[in-house]
Amino acid sequence: MSRSLAHRYETDVARLLFEESWSGTAAEKESVSKSVMYSLLEGASNAMQIARDNIAGTVGGNSLGAAEVFIIDTVAGGAGYGRLIGQNARSVIDEALRIVSNCECGEEASCYQCLMSYGNQRDHGKLSRGVARDYLQRVVDEW
Repeated sequence: MSRSLAHRYETDVARLLFEESWSGTAAEKESVSKSVMYSLLEGASNAMQIARDNIAGTVGGNSLGAAEVFIIDTVAGGAGYGRLIGQNARSVIDEALRIVSNCECGEEASCYQCLMSYGNQRDHGKLSRGVARDYLQRVVDEW
C-alpha cells in the first residue's frame, strides 16, 4: 500500500527569466541567485503594495544557462499577485534595484532594511546587497 502526504496547491506564479546566468562557483551562484531573489521579493512587495508574507520565491536556471526567479503567491487559492508582478516586472526590478542601491549596510552583506527577514534566516550568511545590485544593474542596463 502506498500513501502520499502531499496535496495540490493552486496559486499564481510569476517567472522572471534573465539572459545572464548565475555565474561563479556553486557558493557564488547561490549567493547571487538568493540575493537577487530576495531583492525582487522586496521590490515586488514595495512596488505593488503586497504584504511581504503573501509572496515567496525560488530560483533556478534553465538548460540554456539563463537565470530564473519564480515569485509565488502564497495566499491560498492565489490572490493574483503572480500575474500582477509579471505584468509589472519592470517596476518590480526598478524598485528592487533602488532598495539594494540605497541601503546603508555594507555591500558584502545585507540587513533587515534590504534583503534580510525573519523568514530567510537560514540564508542570511549568503546574502549580499552588492552582488544583487550589480546583477540587477546589468539587467536594467541591457534594457
